[in-house]
Amino acid sequence: MSFFKKISLIENKLVYLKNFGFFLVAIHILSLGWFLIEGFSNSPDLLTSYNKSIYWTITTLTTIGYGDITPQSNWGRVYTMLVMLMGVAVYGAVIAKVSSFLIQKDKRSEVAKEKLESLKSFMKHYEIPLSVQSEIKDYYTHLLGKQANEFEQQILNELPSGLKKQVLLHIKKMPLKRIELFKNCSEECLNEVCAKLEQVFFEPNRHIIKTGQMGAEMFLLDHGCVEIFINEQSIVKLEKGQCFGEMALLGEQTRTADVISSSYCDLYVLSKSDFDDICEKHKDLYDNAQALMQSRLKAA
Repeated sequence: MSFFKKISLIENKLVYLKNFGFFLVAIHILSLGWFLIEGFSNSPDLLTSYNKSIYWTITTLTTIGYGDITPQSNWGRVYTMLVMLMGVAVYGAVIAKVSSFLIQKDKRSEVAKEKLESLKSFMKHYEIPLSVQSEIKDYYTHLLGKQANEFEQQILNELPSGLKKQVLLHIKKMPLKRIELFKNCSEECLNEVCAKLEQVFFEPNRHIIKTGQMGAEMFLLDHGCVEIFINEQSIVKLEKGQCFGEMALLGEQTRTADVISSSYCDLYVLSKSDFDDICEKHKDLYDNAQALMQSRLKAA
């Protein structure tokens, strides 16, 4: 889940809690009003009277109105009509809110669906070969999947350039912090690493790394999926936020596995030369590299 989606979900939950609390307070106040106007002389105690008042308020607001509790005075009937009108307004507002939520939820998928349908019509009109159609559709699906939704893009576009740069830098740093090589590194160190990352793109079924090659870079998967093979046998699949080839940063060595893109992939690349330059400035990264190298040598 993306950073902006998490923020959006938290904000939505807070709004729902606030609305629910307001609803409970409103029911309490309306119940007290009914109790003061009508009262319940035949109730055995105050708690029962309050319970009946809440029961009347909820059945009236929700327009159910069983009729077992009815107003006996003119002021009671006026109060009941006002609560009925309020209930209709609340009911309409709730329906509108739910409808808006469902529409917003499906908006992005509908936009993507419309674009894919337009693409399909375009390819049919120009009689694009089926094999090429399949590749185009896969790429378009990849492109739509990786794009930020409208809420995220709107926030980024409205931010000043300085703040926008900071937010994008933070998003890029998040997966780095999960990599053993960069754990517990300072923010300054991670910022320099992010500044050196270069984005590359691979089509499906392309070799990203080949066995026997000299390793000179690490790859961080930003979008898509890759598969790692040893002796032509699939070992593991990696997805967004995972890295591979980081051992090449620790010293010159040949690759011991093949890495092949399973789908369209966007990756960030950190070269060994850039990594060495950063290590010279930041002792914490250098110490991490030495500790990881020693542990790998012992394991070997």
